[in-house]
Amino acid sequence: DPADLRDALDLSQSKLMTALTRLEDAGLVEIRADGRVDASAVDGEDLEDAVERAARAAEERRAFDGSRLEMMRAYAEHDGCRRAFILSYFGEHAPAECGNCDNCELGRSGGEPVDVPFEVGASVTHPEWRDGVVQRYDGDQVVVLFDSVGYKTLSLALVGERGLLEATPS
Repeated sequence: DPADLRDALDLSQSKLMTALTRLEDAGLVEIRADGRVDASAVDGEDLEDAVERAARAAEERRAFDGSRLEMMRAYAEHDGCRRAFILSYFGEHAPAECGNCDNCELGRSGGEPVDVPFEVGASVTHPEWRDGVVQRYDGDQVVVLFDSVGYKTLSLALVGERGLLEATPS
């Protein structure tokens, strides 16, 4: 019973629900329809490993959420076509210029780099961040949405020099 857990752990209702949600996301507990917590998924599993897995999942979620906030900051500072930026955020390809946003009207928008290693929408993999999808190019940078950490902006020069991204079958 969540009330018993809250009392035993001396946590507020919101902190308890946050912790339980993270444990559920990691597959360690199940919150049943009646609100009770089923921890049978941890039966037979090393508790330290289970907690570490849940902490890793929570950290990945924080990184992903932080990257979304960073994308909103990037939008505000973006000097290219805003329509293309928004469409790429949602995984859609758009022409380099819409001709209607503030940046296009001021003549700030430019085209994509001539030498792009991956098409927009291509599935790629990174040694640390694993699977991702190319979202857009901003001059000499590529923006990739990774499943584990969210949006990352990478230098095309470093991607090429260090082989940071590899195409994966979609």
